[in-house]
Amino acid sequence: TKVTGTPEQVAAEIERIADVTDVDGFLIEHTFGSLSTYREFIDWVMPILREHGTIPTQPRAGTLREMLTGASTPRLRPEHPGSAFRPGA
Repeated sequence: TKVTGTPEQVAAEIERIADVTDVDGFLIEHTFGSLSTYREFIDWVMPILREHGTIPTQPRAGTLREMLTGASTPRLRPEHPGSAFRPGA
């Protein structure tokens, strides 16, 4: 789905889509203009989404592994089979 409009319209449509579909994320791509459209989204739309409580006021920190599993480190546990493939392991 392409969403265009004023920052307020874009934020409202993103919120509507999230409410209706229960998605847990969005892929933001530049369609019109250049890569500067990312900056415009960050500067103009994200503050509205934060103000409405749609996205956290502070971005989450950590790696995907840390966020998904609650791990205290981005590295695999030593007993995990994948840890055998670390450089120097």
